[in-house]
Amino acid sequence: MHGFRKRWLRGALTLGVLGVFGAGLSISNVGAVSEGKEASKKYVKKQIKRQISQLGNPIFIEEDELIRFSVRTDVAGPDTTIATIGNFTFKANCELDPADDTIIGRVLIETNADNAAYDSDDGLDADFDTSDNPETWIGGDMNDLVGEPPNSFTEDSEGTAIGPTGTSVNGRGGFFTNVGGFDCTLEGYLVQTSV
Repeated sequence: MHGFRKRWLRGALTLGVLGVFGAGLSISNVGAVSEGKEASKKYVKKQIKRQISQLGNPIFIEEDELIRFSVRTDVAGPDTTIATIGNFTFKANCELDPADDTIIGRVLIETNADNAAYDSDDGLDADFDTSDNPETWIGGDMNDLVGEPPNSFTEDSEGTAIGPTGTSVNGRGGFFTNVGGFDCTLEGYLVQTSV
């Protein structure tokens, strides 16, 4: 009987020791998984920080500062106001060049105050006054006739303007001819860059 107890005791002790050892392993494993998650989070944060630092000073644009536009019109159509920002009004314009009847598509810029300025791929006025209204800010003549095959984005321009009150605007636009049944399609965006 004495030997039976020892075997039973030995079995119980063996199971107890194995149980404690197994529990220790599972706790260690949970700790390792938890440490792995923390290390992974730290790694991701470090990568994000590195990517942002490579951007320099990123620009964040508020939705109310960004104006997207897409205007489709014909050469006989009226100018379409895209936006008024600070001292400036931007209008889409489509007309025929009187010299050769080719399509001219433009975003015009107007000012309501003297001593403004603008510079773009298609125009420049360092002393833009109300008497100069309107001027071509972006766009131009693509030498296409009405009804010819579509021509896309051969005129892609950008520009900036600043008013005497300090309001500035940057923008980019493209000009298509004879697309979707319209003589002119002007698309792009304007961003108010300061108040």
